[in-house]
Amino acid sequence: MMMEVLKGPLKDLVDTKVGVIRTWIDEGRMKPIDPYHLVFMIWATTQHYADFEIQIEAITGHSVREPKFRKGAEETLKTLFLKCGDPVRSVRWGRRR
Repeated sequence: MMMEVLKGPLKDLVDTKVGVIRTWIDEGRMKPIDPYHLVFMIWATTQHYADFEIQIEAITGHSVREPKFRKGAEETLKTLFLKCGDPVRSVRWGRRR
């Protein structure tokens, strides 16, 4: 039963989103990337904040429920995902080449 949902409505939804991303790529609004992997990365990142809230707070000293911290996370993720595929200078662990 679970597989039916995953291969049915969920797959249809993801395929629709992937179609939008492919359109953006075709229009030159994004560099060519695998849209499925982009969707998986978005899922993984957002799920991390939900599943590891305690660890995030222990490491950063801030709760994801704090408006300023949450806004910082949102801005970082927007930049990462909306700039996806843009050319980036070679950066190795904080050192520009």
